This record gives sequence, structure tokens and C-alpha cells, in this order.
Amino acid sequence: MKLSGMRIKAIFLEEIFLTKRALEVVLDIVVFHLINVILFGFISIFLQQKSSAATAQGLLMGSILWEMFRISQYTVSVSVLWEIWAKNLSNIFVSPLSDVELLTAYSISAFFKSVLMITLFSLVGYYIFHFQILTIGVWNLIFGFLNLFWFGVSLGIFLLGLIFRYGTRIQAVTWGIVFLLQPLTASFFPVSILPKFMQYLSFSLPPTYVFEAARFGLSTGQTHWDYQWISALLNLVYFFLFFALFRKLMNGAKRTGQFAKNES
Repeated sequence: MKLSGMRIKAIFLEEIFLTKRALEVVLDIVVFHLINVILFGFISIFLQQKSSAATAQGLLMGSILWEMFRISQYTVSVSVLWEIWAKNLSNIFVSPLSDVELLTAYSISAFFKSVLMITLFSLVGYYIFHFQILTIGVWNLIFGFLNLFWFGVSLGIFLLGLIFRYGTRIQAVTWGIVFLLQPLTASFFPVSILPKFMQYLSFSLPPTYVFEAARFGLSTGQTHWDYQWISALLNLVYFFLFFALFRKLMNGAKRTGQFAKNES
């Protein structure tokens, strides 16, 4: 199947216009995520006064990296909800646009949003809380960002399939699932403090290795290449799994007529 750069660009431009003009999107992508980072920043100051600087920095680092995962997942899965609410979904697919082109456009949008937001969060962390995200190491940051982004997009693709198949009645999942995964990925604390059975679940998720590698970099200044590559390999597995499920759900939505019902 040949992808059309023009159709991908059209969806990407729509994403830009929607992000610029919709107050709800600005609040979700910028304000709420920024408040979350600032909140954990003040908590880290408190911990630094009562505990150790490393513990406080680890908490702030975790909050910044965690938002990268949330933003990429949110962009891919929630964007289509705006099309449904605006009753524009059918108009999009009346065109020759394929589902792969749609996912590609959403992924590009998610990447740029994630880059912009991690830059903003890092500046806030540096100027307000005197924390440099590069303390974890350049390669830990680059590979960690890419792995978190990749898993966020993969999860977003799966959630997109659920929305197409079951409609807006499961839209709460698109916001809530990241909070279910948050304790399992050990974003704010080492995996070792989890119960044994939860540790097995934790190490089955790509973000866990990113956060563990970041904490390793924060304490040693070195790159934990093993964890970064394990995260990438797991991401590859999850991507193909979630994409296959997306295709199955998408076909089911067309077969049952749910795809057309989503705007009714």
C-alpha cells in the first residue's frame, strides 16, 4: 500500500489547527501536564529538605519523563474523539485516506508535541527547581524519550481501535489507562519496592526499563544500554501486537456498522 504524503500532511495540519484553537486541547496538553510537573517539583523540594537530593531529583525526573508517555498516548487516541464529537469522522474517511496514513499523521503530531513539551518541562525544571534533565545522561534521555514515545503511540493505536469498535462509551479508558499503568511502570520509585508478583508485570512493560535506566544514569552518570535495548525490543513486540489488534477492531467496527454509528 502506497502512503500519500499529501493526505498525511492534511491530517497533520488539522491537528495543528485544532491544537492552536481548541482551549480544551491546550489545557490537556500544556496546562494540566505543566501543573503536574510543577506539583512534583515542589514535592521534590520538600523531599530534598527532609530526605536526600537524589530521591527528590528522581521524583522530578520521573514526572518529566512520564509526561512524554502521556502526551504521545493522548495525542494518538484522543485526537479521533475530537473528530467524532465534531461529527467529522465520516468526512475524513470518505476521502482515500487510509488508516495507516491517519496513524502516521497522529504519530508525527505526537512527536512534535512531545519534543516541545519536554523542552518546556526541562526549562521549568531547570529555572524553577534547579534540576537539569541532562543529569541522567544524553543517551539515557534520547533513548528514553524515543522508547516512551514509541510505547505511548503504540498504546494510543490500540485505544484508537477500541474507540472505533465500541464508540465513545469507552472514551474514559483513553484518559484513565495511563494512571493504571503508572504504578506498574515504577516511574517515581524503584521497581524493587513493588511486591514480587507486580515486579514481573512491571518488567513486561517498556517504560519500566526507561525509568530504571534514568535512575541509574542519575546516580552514576552512565548509560544503561541493556535496559534501553530491552525497552526497544519490547516496544517492537507491543507495536506489532497493538497494530494487529487495531486492525482487528477496525474491521470489526466496519463489519458491525459501529464505525458509522460513532457519530450518531
